[in-house]
Amino acid sequence: MNYKNTFYYIFIVVCFTLLTNSCKKSEPLEPVTPQIVKVKISGSTSKDLEFVFRDSIIASGSQASGGFESTVLLNVAGQSADILIREKGSSITLESWKISPALFNQSFSIYYDGTGVYDGAVSYHIKGYATSGELEFLLDGQVKGEGSLKIENTFSILINKGQSRMFEVRKKGETVPLISKVINASPATGQSLNFFFDGEKIVDNVKLSPPANPNNMAISAQFNPNFQGSLPPTFSGDAELDLVFYIRNTDGVVTDPNIRITMPTDGRFVDFELPSLSDENSLYTFDICKKGTHEIPYSNFPSEATSPPKQSMGYYGELVFGTIAGPKYFEPGASKLLLLGPTSRSIRSPTRFRAVYGTIFQDLSEYFQ
Repeated sequence: MNYKNTFYYIFIVVCFTLLTNSCKKSEPLEPVTPQIVKVKISGSTSKDLEFVFRDSIIASGSQASGGFESTVLLNVAGQSADILIREKGSSITLESWKISPALFNQSFSIYYDGTGVYDGAVSYHIKGYATSGELEFLLDGQVKGEGSLKIENTFSILINKGQSRMFEVRKKGETVPLISKVINASPATGQSLNFFFDGEKIVDNVKLSPPANPNNMAISAQFNPNFQGSLPPTFSGDAELDLVFYIRNTDGVVTDPNIRITMPTDGRFVDFELPSLSDENSLYTFDICKKGTHEIPYSNFPSEATSPPKQSMGYYGELVFGTIAGPKYFEPGASKLLLLGPTSRSIRSPTRFRAVYGTIFQDLSEYFQ
């Protein structure tokens, strides 16, 4: 008997049997039904980003564009459906976003400042004026900008839903904030800071509004009680003063329109309206009085013994706008932001005295329109 042939025969039979049984146990492969969703990705970033889905880059976000937006179609069937966010060229995941297989149209936004990832952004607008010095603007203690004189800027504040961040203003070189404002995640627009800085103090909520009567002129004014220049007289120190207005025409005739405006002396602004003038040859002027009186709130003027101080009573001074070449004494419907203060002049005839009245230190209207 040929044992060698018998052995080969048995080996072939066994292999065939195993192969047959294996084929019987295997189940045919069935194709997975595609499940397509559309995802819109938007936001802004300070560093280039990549969006990765199942090991493939599906979108990117560029720092150069200021903002980005991409729409992609993805098959989410069969496996986990997360979009991973990472810096370009990095393998470290900054954040992930889970796709819902139940919705076709989906979207998400991401805002990245190089250190943190946020799901929202607030457009925070600042407008103001600093008469002196330089200001710094900080977000959570980090300097985000600087400014002096006319200041207007819009900051994109990255923030997560339900959270808040702290915006501060301080003098450059100092550590104590002049003002602090809490920024909330909502609303995304409309939050703002409107201010005036006089070199020492800052005043918030400074803005111009149109007059209630379009024939009037709206004024938002701050009164500085200190005389400018050397050898100023002594201020009484009152917390409030009255500005008493008069109307004078080119013939020197003065009328009293019975307008008395109480002004704080701590730098706060007061809003009021002046009625229209009867003709182009008239103008407003105002005296500075102790509240409820016609007394002058100053003493110790130079040469006071020979030129005693007296109220102008409308005969001196003027409320004038525009330029020297084109002065304007009234603008119906206009809104003015004014820094007011005291001044005086020596009168020699018919008797010697010092006329005391008010004046415009500075017209800031153009910076807050």
